Amino acid sequence: FSWRNAFFIASLPGLLLAFLCARTLREPAMPPRAQAGDAPAPGVRQLLANRNMVQSTVIACAMVSWLILQLIFLPIYLTKVRGMAAQDMGMLLSLAAISSVIAAVFVSKLSDVIGRRTTLIVFSLLGMVGPLGVVYLDASVGTLVVPLFIGYLACGCLPQAAATVPSESVPPHMLATAVAFAVGTAEIVGGFVAPLLAGAAGDGISASAPLLIAAGAAFLSACTAFFLHESAPRKLARMQRKQSLAA
Repeated sequence: FSWRNAFFIASLPGLLLAFLCARTLREPAMPPRAQAGDAPAPGVRQLLANRNMVQSTVIACAMVSWLILQLIFLPIYLTKVRGMAAQDMGMLLSLAAISSVIAAVFVSKLSDVIGRRTTLIVFSLLGMVGPLGVVYLDASVGTLVVPLFIGYLACGCLPQAAATVPSESVPPHMLATAVAFAVGTAEIVGGFVAPLLAGAAGDGISASAPLLIAAGAAFLSACTAFFLHESAPRKLARMQRKQSLAA
């Protein structure tokens, strides 16, 4: 129905979300105005002094890069380089999208149980499976459907890194600033810088370079997650109970 109409259709979820926010969200009661000096205005320097804040921002940058590079370059690579039919490519990306929807709920729920750190490590590593499979396996729906489905489960890392870990790692008066900093930095790095550099690498080095960079970004996310301090309340409570019993 033409690309123009496709963009109109793509805007519908945003309009739906705006409607639901207007109907369902309620502003909480404002706390009493703080006295001067009670809580200093949050700043970037305060955020960067928080180890988890730095690590989660790096992870968010890496995982947004991982996602955006695939969204941009996977269709081109599969059709122009690997010779896949556009219909087959669309089917693969649709199945990958289903995986990302599952991950949004499943990975977040799992992180409540096993912890943010372990979840980010495991699912960031799984994120490498998709782009590496597209580069090195046969370009067929039957061959790539499993790697892409598994790989896109890493989408569950995005809300953990950009919102959950920052919000659990800073004082309440810094929460909004922390999440905005992580998301904003990730959008600039992953949405602007990474595609620019990956596109140049694809033109100058190899057509597969953007996807290999995406896999590298997922690996960077996993490595960075090793340095996180656990922040999941349920996991921390279990750790405290074990320490109490051991004592």
